[in-house]
Amino acid sequence: MKNYKIFAFILLVAFLIHLPAMIYPDGKSHSAVYNFIWTTEFADSFLNDVYYPRWAPGSFEGLGSPTFYFYPPLAFWIAGAYAALGIPPLLAVVFAGAMFSAASGMAMYYWLAARTPHALLGAIAYMLMPYHLYNFYVRGALAEYAAFVWLPLIVLSIDHLPKKHGVLFLAISYACLLLTHIPSALLATVFLIAPYAIYQAYYDRGKILPGIISAALGIGLSCFYLVPALALQDYISTDLLWSSYYQPSSWFPWNRFEIGYLIGIPTLAVTYIMCGISTRNFWGVIAIIASASSVGLIPFIWNIDLLTQVQFPWRLLGVVEFAAVTAIALGVRYKRLLKFGLIIAIMPSVAFLTTALLTIRTPMDISAIDEKRPDAPEYLPPGVKKDGITGVDRVADLTDFKHLSRGDRITVLAKGDVMIGRADFPIWQIVHNGKIIPHEGPVINFYAPEPGVYVVERKVMPSERVGWLASLITLLIILFLYISSSKYVFLRALR
Repeated sequence: MKNYKIFAFILLVAFLIHLPAMIYPDGKSHSAVYNFIWTTEFADSFLNDVYYPRWAPGSFEGLGSPTFYFYPPLAFWIAGAYAALGIPPLLAVVFAGAMFSAASGMAMYYWLAARTPHALLGAIAYMLMPYHLYNFYVRGALAEYAAFVWLPLIVLSIDHLPKKHGVLFLAISYACLLLTHIPSALLATVFLIAPYAIYQAYYDRGKILPGIISAALGIGLSCFYLVPALALQDYISTDLLWSSYYQPSSWFPWNRFEIGYLIGIPTLAVTYIMCGISTRNFWGVIAIIASASSVGLIPFIWNIDLLTQVQFPWRLLGVVEFAAVTAIALGVRYKRLLKFGLIIAIMPSVAFLTTALLTIRTPMDISAIDEKRPDAPEYLPPGVKKDGITGVDRVADLTDFKHLSRGDRITVLAKGDVMIGRADFPIWQIVHNGKIIPHEGPVINFYAPEPGVYVVERKVMPSERVGWLASLITLLIILFLYISSSKYVFLRALR
């Protein structure tokens, strides 16, 4: 089959996968509220010629939020672009999801094409994997759904090291993963990318240095996002992210007395373990280890400080599904075991499908959401009252600030304390008659020394400048490598 026919078929499958969501785009998935708010904020910013809107002015009832100083932007660049074209925000999210699904299928096809005659079947299977669809239809995790695109491209790029195009593609695809979803990037790095890089380096040590350089370039490219995100953590309510609710151990099946966590996810993990055992190849081993880890069967892993920050161990199932599809596509040794595993998979698949149908048929109250715009509470400034915020109920009580002016200018009639309805963040400064007036949070408040007009102005943080500079330097290095006439540039000479 010719490539254009293959890609047309993958696009058709992606359309059919997302057709129910196109019919019912307002289904109340776990993150549907944030998808609506963030897509709307991006679209509004695009229409005002701001193409990287780190600040969301409409969030938290108009107090604003620094959401995209901390949340990777790539998925909502796409959804926001659709919405900026006039597509309703929730439908724009569905279109973006369909685009990511098609892209992941095409990426998987390219990864498998040189390894098996069943590459198209493997690509479609990857698009239809239960956790993939659960992520979109039930969790509404658009960014995590988009992250599935990059896994096949990253491992394919590792295969092409130390050649120049391998270095460039690996750097770009790894940067895109970082700019899509940080927990997925961390899990993929630990359980997929690093093991495969080590496996490849065992047979060809010439891949080691190019691989390290590629990873560094990928991180460098994403520094415009990463540097401010890391530097400004103290100015938001990160304590809400590290409560017991968000500890990986809290989500082991024996700690969650809910049907999905007692049966759905564990049986899916068992399925993938059996798939891995049935293949007895490298990818099968990855599927076994990652599946076991996803349900806490290798518990010490989740005591590693860095991994505790991924929150939910079952996020590993995205890596597992990539490894399992690859393992099966490369050949099965024990077909009866695989068949038995696939029979077990019926249980979680039916459970996930039922939950998905209930989710899309439960509409959100869009008007109420649009009025309050309850952004993720971890992006509130420290000091805001957090009474009643839990892992399930994530809407902050902001009635104390309802009466405050949301404008950029305020006329003060007499000297004294002034409070403005704007969440405090280091990007804001108060200016009066050319002088900067000190202020503090949790919403902007300051002492006005005299009557007059006080203006809230935005400034660029040093971390933003450093991040952009690092990304620019990295981009120049990549361009140099691209235009170099050498097939291996200087990399093979340093082996």
